[in-house]
Amino acid sequence: MRIWTIIGCTLLISAAACKKAANTAGSGGGGPTKTTGVDSTYNPVDPPLAATIGFFGDSWTARNLSLPGDTNVAPTALAVTDSLTINRDNVIVKTPPYLFGNNSNLWMGQIVTQAIDAIIQKGEADFFREFAYDVPALVLFKLVGVPDADVPKVKSWGVSRSLLTWGSLSDQEQVPHAHNMVEYWRYCQDLVRQRREHEGDDLPTDLLRDQKSGGKISDDEIAGVLYSVLFAGHETTTTLMANGVRELLAHRDNWEALIADPSLIPSAVDEVLRYAPSIVAWRRKALKDTSIAGVALPQGSNILLLLGSANRDQTVFADAQHFDVQRKDARKHLAFGYGIHTCVGQQLAKIEFTIALEELARRMPGLRLKPGQKFEFAHNSSFRVLTALHVEWKAA
Repeated sequence: MRIWTIIGCTLLISAAACKKAANTAGSGGGGPTKTTGVDSTYNPVDPPLAATIGFFGDSWTARNLSLPGDTNVAPTALAVTDSLTINRDNVIVKTPPYLFGNNSNLWMGQIVTQAIDAIIQKGEADFFREFAYDVPALVLFKLVGVPDADVPKVKSWGVSRSLLTWGSLSDQEQVPHAHNMVEYWRYCQDLVRQRREHEGDDLPTDLLRDQKSGGKISDDEIAGVLYSVLFAGHETTTTLMANGVRELLAHRDNWEALIADPSLIPSAVDEVLRYAPSIVAWRRKALKDTSIAGVALPQGSNILLLLGSANRDQTVFADAQHFDVQRKDARKHLAFGYGIHTCVGQQLAKIEFTIALEELARRMPGLRLKPGQKFEFAHNSSFRVLTALHVEWKAA
């Protein structure tokens, strides 16, 4: 039986403490979280928590990633980085031009436009299934070199991975998902083999080129990167889009503000990430004896960081329970984690959602939530995932 120490950030400790603890976080965020019974003050930890709280999850994660000041990526201003370090032997992978180059917004916009074209004459849709489900996958898979025809099966493998990792399945229920994981792994290995024979303008090709030039990364390790990216690179963006549109339409004055002034869209993206992001909590393990906010954490303790609670910290955000796309400090959220495990795909997710909101606001300003629906979320410990989002509008 696993015993979890719950580290929240509204009632347990401050957002500052959660940021310290999240220094090894891959991603985070989420909605309201109830926590009780522990001192809410923050006590500095020495040595830094980065050295005492470990990441248990995939072994290939970003390391020593720094985000410089904002760089203009038309039509929005978003922070980008020109390289990331994969954590063994400091293998450097440059951000390729197909990701943040001059044409990136063009082809991402084309994917968004096609998704809107497919539904706009209907007057209603399940936004989650008919828009948010495929758009991030099509973007990510283009970067990784996955054909559009493979989107459904790769998405289904992502569901299986999520259920096996964060769900609560019986032994029998796990069997088909375990088979899917074997297929998923073999697919990643095959993709590496294909790119060795036929180069493309994508991530596996770049990693193989680095390998050829002396980089200490094996084929299986490249497949491992793809195994992680093909899951983490789109599932949470799907949820971001669905959660974001739900909140914007539920708080109608905010949606109308975007219609009137599209320049608010970048700040709206950050406010969604603060208020209702994809991930509510994340797991960590104490690598040595330490304490946070006066709570002793023996070596080996399992820790659940309630980063979603940090995003509602009243000492950081004024009127934190209020959703406001004109909030000036929304970017202080911890939706992407903090420190050496900051989500390396955060700018891609923000660009995708920004482009989506720009087109939705321009082409479907009358978008509204379908009345009478019950909002349900997938059952798991970390991901705040809608199962459906029914919307309607006046068809042209």
